[in-house]
Amino acid sequence: DAMYEPVQGIEFPTISEEVFSKFADYSAEKLSAEKLSECDKSLILKSLNSLEAVRAIAEADIVVSTVPAHVADPIALALKAYCQDSANNQTKLGTLLDVVYNPRPSMLLSVWQQYGCAIGGEEMLLQQALAQVSLMTIDYRRSKENFENGAELGYKPSADKARYYDDLSSLMRKALQEAL
Repeated sequence: DAMYEPVQGIEFPTISEEVFSKFADYSAEKLSAEKLSECDKSLILKSLNSLEAVRAIAEADIVVSTVPAHVADPIALALKAYCQDSANNQTKLGTLLDVVYNPRPSMLLSVWQQYGCAIGGEEMLLQQALAQVSLMTIDYRRSKENFENGAELGYKPSADKARYYDDLSSLMRKALQEAL
């Protein structure tokens, strides 16, 4: 267990089962300011030790890292040690979505790619941008008001959309790489 302590005093909070059960009754519609402050007062966190945290991360199907650059570096080192320890039988990790795109790749992303599937922040940023541009261009052209006009101009929805999306994706990926 000592080899997992280099997580540099970071505590991994979890919500106790008792407190978590209180949230089960709440939905977005039911949450009023009064109920929300009641929940806030009852949030009592317990800490996990480093080994429990690393084990939980390693055994998760999907992990989303939203911490600032370098904050997860100690966790990445501990995770690598955990995966290399044959006693853990953890040679395959789930999927990591790491929103950090500077530095690129983050240490967590680099370690994760050795043992599982990892998607970095720049790829997520690119996919969001592609979806937005697509909504404002391709999908707009296909709207009911504009379909006839597009058809008159030789617009073929399925073929043109795929080609346009591929071209746009390539150009945006290049621009993003230059920017980062």
